[in-house]
Amino acid sequence: MALQERDEVASSPAKAGKSIVDLLRDDHQRLEGWFQSIVTDAASGHQDNLRQSWCAFEGELSGHLDAEELHIIPLFTKDHPHEARTLLDEHLQIRSKLLALGIDLDLHCLHADRVDTFVAELRAHAHREDQLLHTWAHQHLGEASSQKIRDTLTAAKDKARIASHQSEWRIDGDRSPFHFSLRHIVVHEIAGQFIRWGGTLWLDNGDWTRSKITAWIDLGSIETGDQERNAHVKSPEFFDVGHFSKARFVSREVQVCDPRTAVVRGPLRLHGRSGDVDLLVVAVEEAVPSDKHRVFDVNGSINRQQFGLRWNQDLDRAGIVLGDQVTLHVRVQLNRVKQP
Repeated sequence: MALQERDEVASSPAKAGKSIVDLLRDDHQRLEGWFQSIVTDAASGHQDNLRQSWCAFEGELSGHLDAEELHIIPLFTKDHPHEARTLLDEHLQIRSKLLALGIDLDLHCLHADRVDTFVAELRAHAHREDQLLHTWAHQHLGEASSQKIRDTLTAAKDKARIASHQSEWRIDGDRSPFHFSLRHIVVHEIAGQFIRWGGTLWLDNGDWTRSKITAWIDLGSIETGDQERNAHVKSPEFFDVGHFSKARFVSREVQVCDPRTAVVRGPLRLHGRSGDVDLLVVAVEEAVPSDKHRVFDVNGSINRQQFGLRWNQDLDRAGIVLGDQVTLHVRVQLNRVKQP
């Protein structure tokens, strides 16, 4: 063990406040309460209640995973690399299923049996962590790590609490064209769109910086105007929709530029990888203002190489076929779901 890389040794566990194991077990108990709520709401078919419970549960579960991945597992890996890799793989599976179930909730097709299965898997994972990871952390980490974990968990709870007091708006995918383009050396540019996508905005009218947006994209719904090209983009050489059928964006930060403009930053999960994306969001002025829907223009770009989308083709004289920068333009219509 490299003692200098740890904030305190086993002989000096957390002295102030709750220990790491107590903090994380308390958080497991809080999550257990959300487990019960979402199972009950899913079984009863109350979609509004289920959505509210799910949003809070999703936020707190993500915060719990973040706390472990940031402050415990990197050090745990030094002593138990195989067990740490197994836990990280389980975290990845949990996040992937959380994404899939959240999308199903948006599409009103989240069934109670799938929720039951997911909750059972989470409980089994929590039990393994209690026996393995949390016990190790109690023995080897001290108050400095405990405080970092406490801060991460508190931030996740605060975000969930703030979201519950914000107005909720749903992306109307049918009225929100999602366009993209990238350079092509032969035809100059490939332009296309995604037909199926959606998401939710939690809007804080008092402070836009506390707003949050999540969005998902069905990668199999890509349309480029050429059936052969569509099939190739969906194939294992590019998106590989058989393994990575959806992409998801979750905002982490909102910077307000002026009363109509903001920059939204957050991770995009695409093709099994995550990378930060900046989106310029501009409110569209409507001839007849409405408190039931809002319209925004969203523009941004991503580097496809960042997400492992590396397919290309060399030409003898002209060089590579595809550019790396993909430009995004979306006209988003949002419909109000819930008042704050």
